[in-house]
Amino acid sequence: MKLLDRPPSPFLAEDLTQELVFPFGETGGAVLRPKEELDVDAPFSLCLWMKASIQTSFAKMLVSFIANSTIFLSRSGTMVALRTEFQLLDALDPPMTPRVWHHLCVVRHSHDHFQLFLDGLSFSSSPYPTNDTEVNERRSRNMRALMAMKKSALSHADGRNDTQTSIIILGALESPYDIPVGRMADLRVFSHAVTLKDVNVLRECSPDSPRDVGLELLYVTPAMSIRNVTYARVCQPERFHVITYTEYISHKDAASLCGKLGGSLPNPQDFTDLRLMTEIFPRYSRKKAMYLWLSNSTNTTALGIMEDWCPVLNIQYGGSLPMAAPCDTWARDFVCLVPHGEALSLLYRQDEVTLFYGEEGDNFLMISESGLSLIHRNGTYMIKNYMGTNLGSRIGSQISSALGLRQWETFGGDVEYITISTCLSEEFTCRNGDCVALRKRCDKLPDCDDASDEDDCRYLLEPPATYRSYVSPSDNTPVGLNVSVSNIHDINMKENQIGITAEIRLNWTDSRLTFTNMFGKIRLDEVIGKIWHPNIVLIGAKYENNVKLRKGIDDLRFLYGESSTNGTQVVVNSSRALMSRGKDIDLQLLLILDLSISCSYNLTLYPFDVQRCALKLALEPDLSGATRWNEHHLHVTGALPRPPSTRSRTSSCCTTPATR
Repeated sequence: MKLLDRPPSPFLAEDLTQELVFPFGETGGAVLRPKEELDVDAPFSLCLWMKASIQTSFAKMLVSFIANSTIFLSRSGTMVALRTEFQLLDALDPPMTPRVWHHLCVVRHSHDHFQLFLDGLSFSSSPYPTNDTEVNERRSRNMRALMAMKKSALSHADGRNDTQTSIIILGALESPYDIPVGRMADLRVFSHAVTLKDVNVLRECSPDSPRDVGLELLYVTPAMSIRNVTYARVCQPERFHVITYTEYISHKDAASLCGKLGGSLPNPQDFTDLRLMTEIFPRYSRKKAMYLWLSNSTNTTALGIMEDWCPVLNIQYGGSLPMAAPCDTWARDFVCLVPHGEALSLLYRQDEVTLFYGEEGDNFLMISESGLSLIHRNGTYMIKNYMGTNLGSRIGSQISSALGLRQWETFGGDVEYITISTCLSEEFTCRNGDCVALRKRCDKLPDCDDASDEDDCRYLLEPPATYRSYVSPSDNTPVGLNVSVSNIHDINMKENQIGITAEIRLNWTDSRLTFTNMFGKIRLDEVIGKIWHPNIVLIGAKYENNVKLRKGIDDLRFLYGESSTNGTQVVVNSSRALMSRGKDIDLQLLLILDLSISCSYNLTLYPFDVQRCALKLALEPDLSGATRWNEHHLHVTGALPRPPSTRSRTSSCCTTPATR
């Protein structure tokens, strides 16, 4: 990909503004003061750019104490709310979505007329509802809280306690939970009411923007960071994220790892691209010298690079030298360009969340809209929620050690699997981060290089607590039957018996159960003792319990399951799986039995007669007595081998073959 879709304009490239980065999980706030005191009764305006990293239930954006006005601006989810002593305003549409710069202007026309511009759309304030009997009490309580906040802010700023001083508080100064978590930039105060035309000029970052009074920064919390950035970072859509760190890596491994992150290696097409890389990459890596692989799609001809080896870029203290190196050697630095909007998935227990890449200056690597974040500190990767609780940690210096289906140490020293993946929703993530089709998960054939797609294959999910294996699925459970007689191995005319080998298949469904990764016909012997299955009685067999097995009941009793649908995608044990409801799984119990059947022989017309030996099969009543034969699925099949001096044929359903 090109480093930028189009270069910024000269004005945007050269002019700078200040950007305040509000940290995740730490107290982030700032106190500012207008450089010019505004008239008490005069209109004024306050404008800024805002980009949130997460959707919080509540976040303090700005509290303004200017002249005789107190303005409280907050964000709740994607809604922006404005409150003053006498007016209120809620802006729901357009929503303030995370990871996107939004432009806001608060305009005070008078104490009872406020206006909010959000991304160029105008909203007007209204009085508090008169039918709210407690509004005065709440308003008084809130104003007291705001004045206490102002005193605290002035104390932090310069130790003064002059409540008449005009100040602006951004974020929160004492709480890590109600800060906006994101960025603010280009904050301006105007001594007049800006118009829609003025707002549009500000949104374009034009040099013709109206003159503001200027702001002085008095105090920032220690966790806050302030950076000088070009207006292009704010006013132009971002094209990519830059991921860079030290890792001694070959060209092939670098391209593979970058692909797992959803990006590609840098591929400069001319020397202008190289100059941009020289400016950008060291800033992200915080190193003045870098040695990194470039993509094979780099324009080697235009850059004068030999084509026999892999392209590499050597950045030395502000200069750059494109060259080529043997592909199987290593580069010291890893740089990957990920298109803006690309994201990773974090699969944790039964949930999946989308992690978005952080930016330069963020104190997290990736973060979800709900506040689940991936952080790297002191050689350890940590997964934390919005409240700062550590959900898992893993030692490693490079992102490659965190990608894939990995073991993470949880709080308390336990270990569980967590997946960080760039695979598509219909793909399974291998332990090493590779992707394979979800249909290949647990199909008895290894498809991942590390064979992790065949690990921990649990086809039956844990039944609900109310499940009882001795109770049938319903009060009218149909059971299908298929009988196949494969052999006549004994004819005892003295005792009037015939010995046969029969395969008996019982089919049913159980809507109380849930299965995963059921493709084709899967053997489920390990759950025979955990689920309900029909039992049969063989009427006419000689031996005790009506059944004599050749090798033992465990060896000759098999359970199979087969899905009639593709299933629904879910997350099970921190991995993607395809879930099938029990009603869509045809369960089949296969019994391979040796039976001796009583048979009264009449030899009067021997050998010109046909003898019939009946074997009846009945369902054994369970505790509910709620099973029945499925009349549409009763079959007897199989051509019998002839024993010496005998003939045979197949009878109707549910009896043994006739024999001579």
